[in-house]
Parts: sequence; C-alpha cells; structure tokens
Amino acid sequence: MQCIESPLSAQSLQAAREFAQSCAFHVICNNEKNDCKRMQSEDFENESVENEILTAISAHTGTKMEFVKMKIVKSLGGCAAQILHRDYDGAHLNIGTDSAGAARVHCGLGCAFFWGHDVVHGGASYESENIRLFAYITNDKKCIKNYIFD
Repeated sequence: MQCIESPLSAQSLQAAREFAQSCAFHVICNNEKNDCKRMQSEDFENESVENEILTAISAHTGTKMEFVKMKIVKSLGGCAAQILHRDYDGAHLNIGTDSAGAARVHCGLGCAFFWGHDVVHGGASYESENIRLFAYITNDKKCIKNYIFD
C-alpha cells in the first residue's frame, strides 16, 4: 500500500464534492449486522479527475495505468467498522496493529492511498459523516483501489 499527498487539484475536488451532493447513494454491506450507514454512489464520470488520478499514480509508481471506474463512498456518523473482505479474489486492508491484531492506516485530508486488488481490508468506523472518492484503476488486468480523502 502506498500514499500520495494531494493528488487532485482544487477544481477536481470541487467536481467530486458537487457530484457527491447531487448523486443517489445505495447501501453497501458494512458488517455482519449491516447498520446501513455505509453507502456508495453510481459511477462518477469526470475525465479531468480520472486523468489527475492516473497521472499521480503513474508518477508515483513509474507504471502506466488505465482507468476503470470511480464512485463516491459515504459513511454516516455512527457507521460501524466494515468486516475484512477482498474486492476481488485475493484482497486485505488494515495496517498497523490494534487490539484485534489489524493495522490501522491514517491518510490526511486531500491525500490518497492505493493498493492491489488482492489486499484484504475493511473500512473504519466513523463518528461523523465521511465522504471519499473511490476509484478502480488497472495495470495488466489487476485492479487497484484508490481512495481520495476530502
């Protein structure tokens, strides 16, 4: 897993914010009891944002990437932690160790982190609403998840 500081311009962040304010969200599974407080949008399509993400990741990794899709993920206040899961066959995210033996990764506002499709991971719990950009990019047919926190 790698972190990139401020990969998007203010204009791209504003476009994502505006989409998040106007789009429809649907509930995604959060945990065994599914508190219905974690949601994602329909696909967010914005060529400028896509290009900025690809440019930042390619500059960071030295690898040419291709864009797959982007969504907005919203967690409402009181959202429980997500169960550990893989987005594709293979995946985990929880780094640094807490009492459950999982690691917790912190990423600052405006920063992004990305990891391979086979990383086992689970979203954190949130005391207040948290909205973030979520993108899939690919390199050699392996999807990479990317979150832009804002």
